[in-house]
Amino acid sequence: SSAASDVYKRQQLHIPIGSPWSMEIGMTDISKTKRRINLTTTVGKEESKYFFFKYPVPQLEKGIWLFLGIDLISFMEVFKGQVFRSLDHISINSCCRLRRVFTMKQWNQYDIPNSYWLSGEIQQAMQLIQYGSKK
Repeated sequence: SSAASDVYKRQQLHIPIGSPWSMEIGMTDISKTKRRINLTTTVGKEESKYFFFKYPVPQLEKGIWLFLGIDLISFMEVFKGQVFRSLDHISINSCCRLRRVFTMKQWNQYDIPNSYWLSGEIQQAMQLIQYGSKK
């Protein structure tokens, strides 16, 4: 589990162009209720149930190494009035290359250690997924 103060889940990954991508995030709120968020490039509309939320991510960058950040607090807003407590699990359901997974307290490229960046001419970028922004 992630500490409550670490609210950005990040992963460094490479998704091939044309490949579908999805990730399930398991979280717990302060009432100790387990919640699941499914982020995906394969559906076009949001789907919400009491413990589950499916969120389309149509603009996910592919074909480059990507530091992908997920704003966990913003997705807890889906479950009206609930407050994020912990990150319980992640499950990536995609054909991709995963280099590392980590959590951070804020979304800032300067907080990523230099050793995490790939050297040389390798194309890489950062992208943040937040509830309410299809970016």
